[in-house]
Amino acid sequence: MENLYGIPPYRGVESSLGSYLQTLREKILNMKQVDVAGEIHRNRSAIERMEKNLVRRTELVRGYTAFIAVKCAERVEATTGEVNRPAFLEEINLALNDFFRDVGLSEEKIPPPFHTWANLERCAQHYTTVNRQSKRRSSSKKHLTTGNAPPYVLRLEDISEFVGRKDERAFFHKQLLEKHLAVITGEFGIGKTFLATRLATELASDPAKLFWHNFEYDRSFENFTEKLSRFLFANDKPALRIAWQRSGVHTPDYLMDVALQSLAEDEFVLCLDDFHLAEGDARVQEFVRRLISSLSNQKTYLLLTSRYVPPLGWRIQDRPLEGLRYPDVYDLFQKRGLAPLAPAQMHALHTVTQGHAYILSLAVSLLQITSRQSDEIIASLERTDDIRRYLFNEVFARLDAPQRAVMNALAVLNEPAPREAIEIVAEAAGIYPAIVYLSDLHLLKFDANLIAGRTYWLRPILRNFFYDLLDTPQKRIMHRRAAAYFAGCQDTLRAAMHYQHAAAQSEAAALFPEIAARDWAWIHTGQANHLRDVLKAFHSEDFKTPLHWVQVQRGLGRVAMFHREVETARAHYAQGLSALSALPQTDETHLLSLQIYLDLAEMLETSLPKQALAYLRRGHEHLRALPEGGERHRGEEIRLYNLMGRVQMEQGELDDAARFFQSALEIAQDEDAQLRIEALLNLGHIRAWQGNEAESQKLYETAHQVCKTSGDDYRRISVLVSMGIGKLLAGDWNGAQDALETAEGLSAVLGSLTQKVELGLTLGVLYTRQGKFTQAESTLLEAIRHAQHAQLYAHEIDALSSLADLYLRQGNFDTAEKTVQIAFERGKVNAYQPPELYRTQALVFLHRGETAQARQSARRALDLSRQDALEEGLSWSVVAQVVSAEGRVSEADMLFQRSYDLLIENGRWEAAQTLTAWGRTLGAASPARARAVFEQAGEIFQSLGAQHDLAIVNNALRSLS
Repeated sequence: MENLYGIPPYRGVESSLGSYLQTLREKILNMKQVDVAGEIHRNRSAIERMEKNLVRRTELVRGYTAFIAVKCAERVEATTGEVNRPAFLEEINLALNDFFRDVGLSEEKIPPPFHTWANLERCAQHYTTVNRQSKRRSSSKKHLTTGNAPPYVLRLEDISEFVGRKDERAFFHKQLLEKHLAVITGEFGIGKTFLATRLATELASDPAKLFWHNFEYDRSFENFTEKLSRFLFANDKPALRIAWQRSGVHTPDYLMDVALQSLAEDEFVLCLDDFHLAEGDARVQEFVRRLISSLSNQKTYLLLTSRYVPPLGWRIQDRPLEGLRYPDVYDLFQKRGLAPLAPAQMHALHTVTQGHAYILSLAVSLLQITSRQSDEIIASLERTDDIRRYLFNEVFARLDAPQRAVMNALAVLNEPAPREAIEIVAEAAGIYPAIVYLSDLHLLKFDANLIAGRTYWLRPILRNFFYDLLDTPQKRIMHRRAAAYFAGCQDTLRAAMHYQHAAAQSEAAALFPEIAARDWAWIHTGQANHLRDVLKAFHSEDFKTPLHWVQVQRGLGRVAMFHREVETARAHYAQGLSALSALPQTDETHLLSLQIYLDLAEMLETSLPKQALAYLRRGHEHLRALPEGGERHRGEEIRLYNLMGRVQMEQGELDDAARFFQSALEIAQDEDAQLRIEALLNLGHIRAWQGNEAESQKLYETAHQVCKTSGDDYRRISVLVSMGIGKLLAGDWNGAQDALETAEGLSAVLGSLTQKVELGLTLGVLYTRQGKFTQAESTLLEAIRHAQHAQLYAHEIDALSSLADLYLRQGNFDTAEKTVQIAFERGKVNAYQPPELYRTQALVFLHRGETAQARQSARRALDLSRQDALEEGLSWSVVAQVVSAEGRVSEADMLFQRSYDLLIENGRWEAAQTLTAWGRTLGAASPARARAVFEQAGEIFQSLGAQHDLAIVNNALRSLS
């Protein structure tokens, strides 16, 4: 018989298991590259360290054993027709026990045996899931990183006890297939998460495409989107991760935009568990609302669990979960490997629990571990007023010391925690067998799809029960152990939090310098709320130096700034500045003052630019007090000049702004790439506004080179767009196309939907001018699709307007008219009707000979264009064409001249378009003037490379001959 999974051929179950264990032992010893037994004898001091490494592998060993055992049993049953499973299970447990002893595992670390065949099958199923995931992870791109954040790990709750719910599964599965949306509602513990996990794993063809987020521990928008960014990053969609790492300068709308763009590109399954707990964060609600509205255009599926239907403004067919049915109780007993009770008792158990999934599971757990008669327990359940608390108390009374230690440790940790953390916080022997035992009883929740890296946690209500049982000294001792564990993991933020819970403020304060040095790192890994909680728990007297108290206030200010809580941020910054003013002036106090003023200015630069400028001037005073050319504050100095430049730009003081950006560039070095790019890009904008296109393009080229050298493709998109628009306006259409198409390629990976729409609009206009009508149409239609998906209504209307103009230029007047009508309908709903829309409508009316309507539309376009010379010039051109059609040729001649005068300085192609229309109106009535006007238009088109428009002008000239 051929080999199975690398195991030697076997003739019977027992021999195959023995061969397998021997092979497995050799594999582990080779993998560790050390002779475990020899090492134990040679170096007793290394035993604990060796043992710790071995312990981490025991779950993998058990999983692999279970997997092979099941395969062996299946093979034997297929050939001989029967397997003595109880005897086989006993042989497996004995062999495993010998194996763990043989490799040097101490007695209390040896995991418990498999109690039932169902328990073994469950362990095998977990192993196969993990094995698939590990193979997928090993083939992922190795050059990508998630920055300071850990990689995304899918953690699914154990649903091996799943029973019943056949009708509910069919109902919600149909909802997902038809609407890509399902909302499972019901009371606490009724089984929402169980059902959602079952549906999600059935729906996701690849576990890598399944995203799970529970709002019990991570309720904020920041936690949610940061975790989503790591999930998308693992699926080769890094845009949200990159945007998140720069979220200090991006709005929540932008992050939503990028996330929706990434989710639209693949078939994902998103599960948001306990969604009712996110009700307090309007940004989470808005994101889900926008995602739901776009699901009809997506491959993604969205599954929510909630106590009630969330108020998302979307009609959802609600079907609250009810209790399990009576036959399901029998299935639950079978899943636990228990013999069913007498029918009357089974019926009474179902009645008293009302089929409530969690209460029923607790009751069965109690029946498993108690020596009391089942009828006595059921009678007690019938008598109690609080069945949940009764079960908690009864279960607690029957747990031994290690089992209680595990429950207490998880209650103190208050978040999913690995086995190592539980062992350290509990500080008791025999912890791992207790963990396995409690997991088998379903008192612990754990990541069923993981073995290595598995975490365990308690339901909130059970966590509160066990935490309340601890007295204050016990809590403090265990929180200290938790702090020591997290400190050893280099997670100083969580370590400080546990020290604070232990009333050990001095130990927490000792960790503060490292916390303060990494404040943005904590924020950018989704821990802004944890950071705020830790900082708010400090008091000024906790610190030996008052500067640390100032840094606490600055940290709180930065968290508030990140959350866009402007007044709260200002209050914290004011406290920090007040404390600094009472201290002797040193380099440290000047630097901290400068940093706070820069934070304040950055927060207020758009809403209150004058106030921001005042803060920057105060910051500059502190900068002057610092040693000139100091390396410690070079970054702050560049940041100051860039901020000064941005504020001056907003106020129209271009010369002053340019001087500040130039100052930033003079002191910036190669390692200051991001700050250099910002200064170069803004200085390029200023030169373009001042009419110095050559200098502007030179600055953009330099910024582009810095982006390429530093590998900053994200900022490279903005630089390329600026280059492209500059080249477009300067008449270098081929150069503009190269820049914009390169930006489009980068945006497909790194950009947001807004960027894609804006690039599509610009490229669509460029292709139209180049006469590439097919390419222009497809690009604009794609921009419209993305705009609808992202609910960018103004962009959608702009794209429709440009599309209508394209059809008009092709002579496709009927399609142009329909497109204009659609754009007007969208514009009425969204209160946005740009002048271009009315200009196109006027030309459609003019083509149909409806001059009165054309005049009305043209005048409306003119009224909307008064604040923009380019728009006004284009509108006067359309008015002139209408006036000419009405026979007022001399008046039209004057209006064309007005249009040309406005356009020639603001858009040469637009000016040439006016000349072309002007030449047509002169026509046979004044052929000499018409020829001169056409020739002037031809010269402009030829200089721009506008071959299509040049051909139209040449045809017009030939018709005059």
